[in-house]
Amino acid sequence: MYGLLALLGLCHLLVDASSHFVMIVLLRPTDGGELVALVFAYNFGAFALQPAVGWAVARLGRPRLCMAAGILLAATAILALDQPFVMPLVLTALGNALFHVGGGTLASLVTEDRASGPGLFIAPGVLGVAVGTFAGMSLPEAAWPLFGVLLIVAVAGTAMQAREHETAAPAAADRPSSGTAAVLALLLLAIAIRSLLGARAMAQLGGSHEGWALPLAVAAFAGKASGGILGDRYGWGRTAVVALVVSSVLLVFADVHPAIAALAIVAFQVVTAITLGGLYRVLPGRTPMVFGLASLALFVGFLPVIFHLDVGVEGVPVDSLLALVSAVAIWRALALLDRRPAAVTEVA
Repeated sequence: MYGLLALLGLCHLLVDASSHFVMIVLLRPTDGGELVALVFAYNFGAFALQPAVGWAVARLGRPRLCMAAGILLAATAILALDQPFVMPLVLTALGNALFHVGGGTLASLVTEDRASGPGLFIAPGVLGVAVGTFAGMSLPEAAWPLFGVLLIVAVAGTAMQAREHETAAPAAADRPSSGTAAVLALLLLAIAIRSLLGARAMAQLGGSHEGWALPLAVAAFAGKASGGILGDRYGWGRTAVVALVVSSVLLVFADVHPAIAALAIVAFQVVTAITLGGLYRVLPGRTPMVFGLASLALFVGFLPVIFHLDVGVEGVPVDSLLALVSAVAIWRALALLDRRPAAVTEVA
């Protein structure tokens, strides 16, 4: 189990590294409105379209092939960097979307009804973002090695999953029970808030404090990787609420020193896997769709950062208040889930 999760996490790191490598190379000659438009277009394709990809994967029941196709498209985008920007942009965005839905589905099925699997799959992605950004800015010659490694993990990942966790065609999904819409809305709200907080922290601190981009990425990795494990052991609701209350306090003092901001990032990223686990429970039988909806919420959350919209209010600790709103949303959503009749989760 953990060998497969480790491979999925490594693939995630490499796909996100390649995507950000490609985007940095494409964005370096741009500025102003053109830069914003390219960033929006990439994120729309990579995240906002994932529900459609999830619907297709749920219908076809082939998350492993979806993941492999995503890796190959990400690799092809590197080769297309000498083509007009539309081609590598579309390839890397579509590859990212396919990979995340396929890989996220497999990770959730490996540790069914637990949050640890999705957390361990998601966490390495933020390290890939840091690696790809650095390589795109400082090591353009890394294109060919990155392309080669992507091909290797595409083959290895497909082969390992075929042996260790072959998936079956999806069974008919259970009908959503009462309260589904409320739980779904609360969890997606919490995901969007986490996305906004993370994007704001990385944009403000990563750019203004030289040398802190990688430590902040490591902090996000630590929170995402540990959150599911802690939640499975101590309870999802308890873990999420404690982590978000701690983060709300730390965010008040985040401007004092980047180390405090890093600790705040660890705390609020703890809920990453817990919110995904809640979505899997509220929509049993729709595993690929769940990852797509979560990614759509991420996209909505970082729209203000993409368009440089200031959501702050002078004298008001907005980030801290948002963390508390997220805590309330997750607590209420999980409380509603506990009142629902148990559902049988299918293997898709």
